[in-house]
Amino acid sequence: MNLVGISSSLRLHSLYHCLGSVLHQQGQLDAAAQSYYRALTIQQSELDVNLNGWQLGKEMRGSRKPTLALLDQLKVYNNLGCVLIQQQQWQEAVRIYQQAIELQPEQAILHCNLGRALFRTNPVEAIAAYRRAIQIQPDLSSAYYNLGLALQHHKQHQAALECFQQAIKLEPNWGMLHSYSAVSWMELGEFEQMLNSMRQAILPAAAVIEAYSRFTVAVAGDHRSLAQASCGRFLQKLLQQADWSELFQDLTQTYWHWANTLTTYGG
Repeated sequence: MNLVGISSSLRLHSLYHCLGSVLHQQGQLDAAAQSYYRALTIQQSELDVNLNGWQLGKEMRGSRKPTLALLDQLKVYNNLGCVLIQQQQWQEAVRIYQQAIELQPEQAILHCNLGRALFRTNPVEAIAAYRRAIQIQPDLSSAYYNLGLALQHHKQHQAALECFQQAIKLEPNWGMLHSYSAVSWMELGEFEQMLNSMRQAILPAAAVIEAYSRFTVAVAGDHRSLAQASCGRFLQKLLQQADWSELFQDLTQTYWHWANTLTTYGG
């Protein structure tokens, strides 16, 4: 195949890649996956051709300094794997990420996303994949986050907290890290730490919480509105670092009223 033919095919690969990205963003997951598969098929056929005496596909596999063409191919693999995870096609997602890692084993994000694909079916291997991602790229916050979730799932709360805290150092405004930290602190019986993590989680939304509390009206006998009102008070007092006894009272009322709401309306 001549250079013109290769150039045309690679442009076609890029079109399918871009189309897949657009469809993915629109939530059209089946169509996005088909476009990504097509892009991989086209590009792989070109990477394996003999060009000026070089076997490009063989040359790039496992290289510690991937070419631009390989990096582009890895993006397609990664995007396709993300779509498959969203579709809960765990085994196919694992296969895709393993193929990508075979091409370039030193890409931390591939190991991290492999862990996400493995978590539902093989959490032990998922943990190993997250650890490998961190080993390759120690500042990959998503790997610490996902490793923390996996350890939390295994009731290893102290280890999970260490992962969340490391991720917080890298992404201090990532609210979910503080939220999941609160869960582990609660499981460990460390309620002051739990409240502090909850406070950190809601700080970025302080203005929203204030507005929510101001406009929430409690109606006597309406457990739904009473739950909303007590929840608003709890969140406001949490931001104000109120005493635990006050917080506990509002939190208890919130759960009690929500339970009555679910009893009344079902759920």
